[in-house]
Amino acid sequence: MSDPRTLIAIVPKNSIEDVRISLNRFNGHDLVDVRTFTEPRTGRGERIPTKAGVSLRIEALPALITALVRAQLTAVHAGILPAEPIDDLPSEAKTERPG
Repeated sequence: MSDPRTLIAIVPKNSIEDVRISLNRFNGHDLVDVRTFTEPRTGRGERIPTKAGVSLRIEALPALITALVRAQLTAVHAGILPAEPIDDLPSEAKTERPG
């Protein structure tokens, strides 16, 4: 049985998809979920989760963050991403803090 998700951020992917980062609990395990959501085939209603994504035990979150920061630094060094301070979140990745 799963518990409700705590949405952390929504990152636009394209005109019909976004990537959502959330925390949830499944079968007694705390997880971080990074998943693609898409518009329903009808084109109406809220976006729905797809199979594209990954759920990791929460203990893997620091390693995932480290890997993403390394990817960002590598992309900046290669000149394929403009240099931005690591601790500044792009506006599209910001959401209200869970209360």
